[in-house]
Amino acid sequence: MKSGLRGIMPRVSFHPMSVLRVSLFLLLWPAIDGLAADSSAAGLVGGRSHWAFQALRELRPEFGHGWSRGRLDEFVFHRRQTAGLAPAPSAKPRELLRRIYFQLIGLPPSAEELAAFLRDERPDALERRVDRLLASPAFGERWGRHWLDLARYADSNGLDENFLFREAWRYRNWVIDALNAGKPFDRFVLEQIAGDKLPFESIAQRDRQRIGAGFLVIGPKVLLGVKPELQRMDVADEQLDTIGRTFLGLTIGCARCHDHKFEPIPTRDYYALAGILTSTKVMERRYMLGQQRKMELLVGLGEDGEKAAADYEHYWREVKKKRDATKRARQVREFLRKEDEPGFQAFAKKNPKDVNAARKVRRVGAPNRALE
Repeated sequence: MKSGLRGIMPRVSFHPMSVLRVSLFLLLWPAIDGLAADSSAAGLVGGRSHWAFQALRELRPEFGHGWSRGRLDEFVFHRRQTAGLAPAPSAKPRELLRRIYFQLIGLPPSAEELAAFLRDERPDALERRVDRLLASPAFGERWGRHWLDLARYADSNGLDENFLFREAWRYRNWVIDALNAGKPFDRFVLEQIAGDKLPFESIAQRDRQRIGAGFLVIGPKVLLGVKPELQRMDVADEQLDTIGRTFLGLTIGCARCHDHKFEPIPTRDYYALAGILTSTKVMERRYMLGQQRKMELLVGLGEDGEKAAADYEHYWREVKKKRDATKRARQVREFLRKEDEPGFQAFAKKNPKDVNAARKVRRVGAPNRALE
């Protein structure tokens, strides 16, 4: 069923400082020297010296063995040498093309594509084929799956009440489109954590950024039997844990209760970030299953987005009524077809508002005298 409404997207509402503080935390933390410098915990002190928390620096290997085709190969070859291993023979063109196809788009080359590649004697034949695959929509579909796993993407809530996230597909498509468009990674990160607060030059750009911020809206949430204050903190904890795992490769959720034992993540830093996320509204009371429920916050897309959001809510309020009315009309039609007067009389007592509709049916030729 199509609602005929304009686009709707999960909405986030940020504290004004979110863009600056969260962006700096995510993008610059590895280069910041001395997080929690005044902490006396052994884990915090020792963790700061770990290589993963050092500023990036450029290394120029000069092993000069002639096997490598790029700088990364130099490190690979050096590590193999230290382990007493020799490189495997170079793959033949047929096997090489199949590997590239499976790696980039998840599908094998067709017989025609393979034959064309084997006939191509140009020195850059492989590079041309790789560029062609990178430009294919299938590339974003293949590699977007990996990011969506990190972002805990799902089409529904997944916990106590497994409500459908009706517009989650927009975020899924945003990820695929971002990969296919070659969006820079820093921008890819920023739009997911603060997309609705970034400046924009057009409504279309604003909507794309809003959709990217759906990263914070999706994800599992306990909806029933939870006090509002605890639910708000639990939602922020899930968001913060996902941010840590996805962008930093760290399980920082433990710092909700204690300083991390092996990484420089004190509890106070956890709650500094949690303070931002608890002021980020991602849920609202909306109509679902015949009653008001607390669900993901929505915002309309397009120039008249607020009206679209209101129309969207109205549609889902009315659609059940319309479906029920259609069901009752079919029941009336069946009574008429069978000339079941007792059945119709019983139905009319329970559904008096539908009698007028039944009488309209009688005017176009229904034979049942009970409708007169």
